[in-house]
Amino acid sequence: MRRVIQDDLHLHASHVTIQPNIQDDHKQRRKSFAYWVRKSLRKKDHGLILFIDEKYFGMDGIYNRQNDRVYASSCQEADPHGGIHRLSKFPKRIMVWLDACKEGLTTPIIFKPGETLTHKNYIDIVLPRALAEGQRLLGEVFIYQQDNAIPHTHKDSLT
Repeated sequence: MRRVIQDDLHLHASHVTIQPNIQDDHKQRRKSFAYWVRKSLRKKDHGLILFIDEKYFGMDGIYNRQNDRVYASSCQEADPHGGIHRLSKFPKRIMVWLDACKEGLTTPIIFKPGETLTHKNYIDIVLPRALAEGQRLLGEVFIYQQDNAIPHTHKDSLT
C-alpha cells in the first residue's frame, strides 16, 4: 500500500495545519491598529508596554493521539495495556494570569480550581497586581496592553 501511494502515485503524508479563522475585517482592524501604534508611539515607548494574557491549564493534561501507539494483535488485547485513554467530560482546570514586558515576566496569579475570570476578579485581583508589577518592572509610566476578553471590556472595568 505504501509503495503504491508513494512510489506510483507520488503522494506523501502531511500534517493538517490548524489556523485561526480570521475574517477580512479582523485583518483590516489589525492593520489599522499596527499603523496607529507606529504613528502614535515613539520608539522608546515600545519598551514600556506591559502585555497581559490568561491561560487555562486542564488537570487531564494534553493528550496527542498521534504520539501514542500500542502494538497488539487485537483491540481487546490492546485495551488493558493503554489502548484506551479516558478523558473527563468536564475536567478540572486552573487559570493562570501572567504579564510580560521587555524587562521580563511578572509573578503569575494562579486562580483556584474552577474559578474563572470575571470583571469583579479583574478589578479586585488582577488590576492592582498588574499596576504593582508594571511599576516594579517598567517604572511609574507604562502602557497596559490588554486583549478584548469580556472581563477587560466590561463597563465596570473601563471606568
